Amino acid sequence: MAAGLIVAGVSAAAGIIGAAVQKEGMLAQASLYDQKARAYEINAEKARIQAKADSATMQTSYNELMANNVVMAAAQGRQATGSVEAIAQTTESSYNWDRDFSQLSAEYEIYGAKIQAEDARLAAQRTRRAGQQVFAMGLLNTATKAAQVG
Repeated sequence: MAAGLIVAGVSAAAGIIGAAVQKEGMLAQASLYDQKARAYEINAEKARIQAKADSATMQTSYNELMANNVVMAAAQGRQATGSVEAIAQTTESSYNWDRDFSQLSAEYEIYGAKIQAEDARLAAQRTRRAGQQVFAMGLLNTATKAAQVG
């Protein structure tokens, strides 16, 4: 009888330790998901900053091109008519398209990174819950086995 209780006690301890190890493993996995979420948030912020830099660079380039166009027209003794005006309109149209495309691309990238971050956060929450459930089930199974022996 005493040997049976010792075996049951050792079995119960092993069951509790096994459940605790599984829970800790799942908590570690949840922590990795949290780190992924933070990395995605950082990517979204980098994309936002890059979009601002790109916009400023395009604006500067556009301003320089338009200024050069005016200087070239003045050097040739023309006013903003004819070919000079056509070049200006084409340049402005191209700038507007590039600006809009860059802005939409950045918004898409930022949105995607935010969605990935949210997915990682949800995965971390699910994993933590699952770890708690695994631990609780391990304790329940151990208690059930101990009750059957006793």
